[in-house]
Amino acid sequence: MCTRLRLAVTRPCPPNAVLAWGEPGTDAPEEAVVVISDPSITADGLQYHVQTLQGTPPATAGPCVLFIDPLGRPLSPVSVAGVRRRDMR
Repeated sequence: MCTRLRLAVTRPCPPNAVLAWGEPGTDAPEEAVVVISDPSITADGLQYHVQTLQGTPPATAGPCVLFIDPLGRPLSPVSVAGVRRRDMR
């Protein structure tokens, strides 16, 4: 008798990221925790589909930084967004 093992193929979780931006006249940057997926390159640059988990990203902003969690592992010990939202999942 032969038993087959069925392996489930799962998509990796999209990475969490922290988007940080500064507003003129403020001392500290603001930030939003987001999940990014579906990256695409366009004439304007790199674009992502974004799901906001915490905070409110601006409609437009000046200079900003996107900190992406390593290897798409949102709950890893070195994850910036994962550490902040461990209890949210």
